[in-house]
Formats: sequence, structure tokens, C-alpha cells
Amino acid sequence: MRSGHVGVRHFVRRSLAMAWFVFLTAPMTGCGQPKPVPDPLETVFYPNSFADAKEWTKGVEGDIATASQGYVGLSVKGDGAYKVQVSCGDEKYNYDIANDGTATYFPLSLGDGSYRIRVLKNTSGSKYVEMTARTVEVRLDDEFQPFLHANAIVSFTADSVCVAQAGRLAAASSDEDAFMNNVMDYICSTVSYDSQLAATVTAGYVPDPDRTISRGKGICYDYASLAAAMLRSQGIPCKLITGFVDDYYHAWNAIYLKGQGWVVTEFDVKADTWSRVDFTLADSGTFGLKDKVYTDAYVY
Repeated sequence: MRSGHVGVRHFVRRSLAMAWFVFLTAPMTGCGQPKPVPDPLETVFYPNSFADAKEWTKGVEGDIATASQGYVGLSVKGDGAYKVQVSCGDEKYNYDIANDGTATYFPLSLGDGSYRIRVLKNTSGSKYVEMTARTVEVRLDDEFQPFLHANAIVSFTADSVCVAQAGRLAAASSDEDAFMNNVMDYICSTVSYDSQLAATVTAGYVPDPDRTISRGKGICYDYASLAAAMLRSQGIPCKLITGFVDDYYHAWNAIYLKGQGWVVTEFDVKADTWSRVDFTLADSGTFGLKDKVYTDAYVY
């Protein structure tokens, strides 16, 4: 079974690139003038809900009432290992889920359509059998919903450390551009690339934004998840994308900017600047490498 949580192959050191937005230079104040204090950015938090959960089968509960908000919730309680498969058309996303009854949220990131939600139990080795399933007809409230809420890959709650930090940065930001710049500065100054983890990471690795802050290091998957959690927690749509840069597996972000649409950017290590690139065909020299093909595999 193909997993959305495959091992992360990447550019060692250069995969600082969770990578995302354009560097914006702050306006300078006049000589001798006090620096103006910006009005706080008005933000909104999109909470997740498991309030309408119903029993699907013994040990499995699911809430699909939130489908229009871009996610569904599931909980499993029982012995053994379990997976959740979310499919729409020919696209399939596979996730691990804990067996302790904790509610976990899974994105409906493929837009409107007919989704099949399956809960699978491990029988032996890599073999799984379906325990229960539901078909959900999804009509999103808007295209941004899957990328505003927390999910299994971009995990946060109102009490998360990353959300509190994002709130402080938002309070010191006058608009979205300033906030994104502040988030970029924060992540790049507090998180370093973990080459040891990159060399040993295995299939099934899942990022945790608060863990990344606590450890102060991570791989591209961790950078991308932390960035998405902080931006989403303040109401800014952000995608976490995994895929390939030529034959290297990588993770990066796309952010929705008003008046610009979805923007994908990468960190140009050679130039030590943030530069805009097309994730399907990077021709701007990102990572000091020209004409690399960016191909997305999964969007969370």
C-alpha cells in the first residue's frame, strides 16, 4: 500500500526549504523618529470538531459532519495497528492512526467530490484488512477550508506552543505580509536542519510542530508543518506539499496571498534570499540548481 508518509529524501542542509514566501523589506522610519507600533493583525482561528461522532463499527467512531470544512474526524480504540485511507477518484492518501481512542483529523484536500473513507487494521506484515468505510459527498464551504484547519500532518490546537507563538507574532504585525515575514524570521532563527534525522528517517514519520520548536531542529517535513500550523492558526490558508524535486523527495509550502493567489516559494541558499519559484518547474536557481522539476505528490 502506498503511504502518504514515505521517507523524506531531500537536499541535505539545503532543505531549509520548507520553503515558502517572498522576503519583504520592512519600511524604514525617519532618523531619530520612534519606530511606530503597528496595529495588530486581525486573525481568526478555525477549530476542529468531533462533536457529531457516531459509531461506524466496534471500536471506531467517525464524524463526517465537518466535511464541508475540509476534514473528517476518526477515532479507533483496540489492539493492533490501524490506518485510515482517504481517496477521491484515483488519488489515495494513507495515514497511521493511534489505537487509544484519540480523535484524529484527516484533510479532504482534493476539492469537491465523492470521497471514500476507510479504516484498515493490520493483519500481518504490511497487510491490512478493511474494518469499516463510508462514502462522503463533499462540497467545501470554500477552497481554503482544508488548508485552514489542523490535521494529522499539520497538527495543532488552540493550546499549542506554535499557536501561542504565532499569536505573539501576529500581534506585532500590521498585515499578512508583515506576519509572514515575522514567521519566516522566527522559524529560520530558531530551527536548524537535522542532518542526522534526515539520514535515518523511516516510512511513517509524521511531523509535530510543537516538537520541532522544542527540539529546535527538523527536516523539510518539519519546517513545512510548523510553517503551515503557524499560518493556519492565524487564518492564513497554507498548504503542505510533499513531492519530488527531480528524484529527491521533499516538502514545501504554498500560501494564499490576497491579490496574488497561491504562491509557492523556495529558499535560495546560494543567494541567501527568498525567491519566488514555480513548484512544477523551478527555473530561478533555487538551491543554486536550475531547471529542476518540482512535482507534487500529496497536498495536506
